Amino acid sequence: MPGCWAPAVHQCDLARLGRGASGGETPARAAEAEALQALTVAVHRVRHEAAGTRLEGASFSPASFFHERVGTPFSLRTPDGQSRRQARRLLCSFQRCFVCGEMGAAITCGEKGCDRSFHLPCASRGECVTQYFGLYRSFCWEHRPEQALKAKPGQNSTCIVCLGPVEDKKSYHTMACPACQQAWFHRSCIQKQAIHAGVCFCCLHCRNQDRFVMEMLAMGIRISKRQPSWESGQALGPVYQRHRRCNASKCLCPGGREQAEEEGPWQVLLCSSCAAKGTHRRCLYSSNSAITWECDCCAGLGTGKRQSTRGPLCCYGQCPS
Repeated sequence: MPGCWAPAVHQCDLARLGRGASGGETPARAAEAEALQALTVAVHRVRHEAAGTRLEGASFSPASFFHERVGTPFSLRTPDGQSRRQARRLLCSFQRCFVCGEMGAAITCGEKGCDRSFHLPCASRGECVTQYFGLYRSFCWEHRPEQALKAKPGQNSTCIVCLGPVEDKKSYHTMACPACQQAWFHRSCIQKQAIHAGVCFCCLHCRNQDRFVMEMLAMGIRISKRQPSWESGQALGPVYQRHRRCNASKCLCPGGREQAEEEGPWQVLLCSSCAAKGTHRRCLYSSNSAITWECDCCAGLGTGKRQSTRGPLCCYGQCPS
């Protein structure tokens, strides 16, 4: 009746998924409802165990319970993609991480018969491997791939990236280049190097790339597909900027040390050896005919070409004649 208050009707998501949007009952929907019912039972069972009330059965695995109850994996029995995604999220919500013990572990070991699940941030602490290529498989500490190396690190072997000491044997945290087997490094160090190097990622010792990259991907190292970070515009911006400041001990320019003209007495001459320091022509000599100039440090090392057209070539031209 218009104007009358009616209580809001809340529908269970599992029931809605089982009946479908139209509410019609079809064989496919019936099978889906059966699967969801089994999943609901599994959720309640895990919640009881988490609260300290263990139900029947000495051991319980949500994945195995769901498989035994329904017969086939849920994702193969639900034709609706939205239903599959919602059921997957629901299934992951009660999977317990074997590393931290908390719920919501969305990653399961790819080894057949292994039901260990873990969070992505817990993978390193649990010594798990997640491969960022192909099928994006993940493995627990027991079933993870290992390097087939004949060489062993020496007593004083150091990480080629951070130069810190490494373990005396290969392990999850200590890795080596499969090509030369002479470059040892920490997993965390080579992971940072892979992110920064991008498409130029290779062994820092032998420069091998093909075999090295494939091995690192299999060992769970995530490699960026972008250009190296040190070649970005932000990183190279200061490198491409020309020095435009007068470094003379006494600058004579009325506009100050930062004023630099293209020619004339206030043109900044750069050091002919390092180009890291400069001086105005007028601040160097009383005349404007100087061609090259060498800074104090480089003149002492004798690395530059000491050339000029007239006048003594002393540092900044400020020493007495």
